[in-house]
Amino acid sequence: MELQKKHGENKKISKILLDMNGDHLLVNTEAGEVYYFATRNNRTPRGRPVTRLNNIHIESVAWNPDATSQTTKEILIGAKDGSILETYLEISDHVPNARYLRQVRNFGYPIIGLHIEKTSPDTRDVFIATRTSLTVFSGKLAKRPHNDIAPLFSTFFDDANSGQFQELTGSTINPKIAVLPQSAGDIRSGQVHPYFSWITFLGLFHGNIHSAKSSGDDSIFSDTTLLPFANLFSNYNQEKPVYPALSQFHILLLHENQLVAINRLNNRTIFKETISSVSPSQ
Repeated sequence: MELQKKHGENKKISKILLDMNGDHLLVNTEAGEVYYFATRNNRTPRGRPVTRLNNIHIESVAWNPDATSQTTKEILIGAKDGSILETYLEISDHVPNARYLRQVRNFGYPIIGLHIEKTSPDTRDVFIATRTSLTVFSGKLAKRPHNDIAPLFSTFFDDANSGQFQELTGSTINPKIAVLPQSAGDIRSGQVHPYFSWITFLGLFHGNIHSAKSSGDDSIFSDTTLLPFANLFSNYNQEKPVYPALSQFHILLLHENQLVAINRLNNRTIFKETISSVSPSQ
């Protein structure tokens, strides 16, 4: 895969964001350009620019579980400046078209994690992570005329219930978060809620996420565990990032050249391996 560029031009990639079905890939450059790849089409290996999204430094994307290979449907974009934007990409001949772009909220801090959970046809849970907090908004989508394409989250954050976890100690230099949707769970794991894995200053914080039942709800997490990084990695360096990923039963952590797998049901480390040095995207 290649980015479209002029001869001799050097584009530095800042973020690579793939949807849950592996159909849609967005690539953000340090200059604020956004490119789209139709990942299942080998005939167009070069990314197509999405000019409407230019100058947005994307940190995270909340993909739509109802997306198809021809459209992302409504998605939320979390930006470095703290804004959350809604857009809708349609793909024709592998060329993306952003039907609209609307800012729906600004939190003032980089949105490092963003996830949408579909709780009913007209309600959603939106999980938003910044450097120091994780917030859940639970509410109804905006109504719109039948078959009309228009923003669904225009008033969502104003009307939704919300609950927040605030990290109380220290600051996270390289915070990261991963969310496993409820639909990706396995009945053998007992998962009936979405699951999160959050890299905090104190260590790996993970557990279940619940809908916010009222404004200020402080019961949005359950069965949570905090695992200090010193117990997970040899020669842990807090200046270097830890990258989390979730599967049905495990949490995978990458720190410099150390790969660790943890059974999230009993918090036991089941795999440790030293791998070749890598430099993943920040």
